[in-house]
Amino acid sequence: MRKGTDLAFNAESISCRGGERYCGYNAQIPPDFRYFLFRRWDHLGEGDTPQVVIFFARPEVFSGLFTLANYNRADPFGVIAPMGAGCSSTVHYPWHEQQAEDPKAILGMMDPSARPCIPGDILTFAVPMRLFTRMIENMEESFLSTPPWNRVMKKIKESSRQHAGIIP
Repeated sequence: MRKGTDLAFNAESISCRGGERYCGYNAQIPPDFRYFLFRRWDHLGEGDTPQVVIFFARPEVFSGLFTLANYNRADPFGVIAPMGAGCSSTVHYPWHEQQAEDPKAILGMMDPSARPCIPGDILTFAVPMRLFTRMIENMEESFLSTPPWNRVMKKIKESSRQHAGIIP
C-alpha cells in the first residue's frame, strides 16, 4: 500500500481468526457491505468516502497526532488504546468510534501477534473521519506553529533519514 497499491479484504481473504472477528466477518455484517478497502490518502478519488484514516508512525509523529486529537477538548480522552488484535485497533474500534457522538482516535498494533508484521518502532494511530475533520480544522490555530513543534519536526526529519525505505 505504501507504493500506492490498494488493498481490499473480504471474508474469504482474511485468514486470521482475530481478523475475522474484529473485521466483523463472524458476526452480522450490514447487507450493503462488500469489503474493506485500504487506500493511500493521495490516491483517493472524488467518489471515495473514507471512514477512518490510519497512520503508521513513530513516536515524534504520534506526539503531534495525539495532541491534535485532544486539542480543543474539554477532557483529555481524545485517544484510547483498547486491548485487542491488530485488526481491532485498525478496523474494529475505529469504525465503531466513527459511529459515536464523540469519536476517539485509537492507538494500536500493540498485539504481540501483530508486531512481527510491522517495523519495530512503528505503531498505528487510527482516526475516525469525523475526528480527523476536526483535527484538520484545528491545525492552523494549534501548536503546529510553535517553536517546540519546530524542534519536534527536526527530530521527525532526522528519524526519516535514519529509517529511509521504511515507513517515514
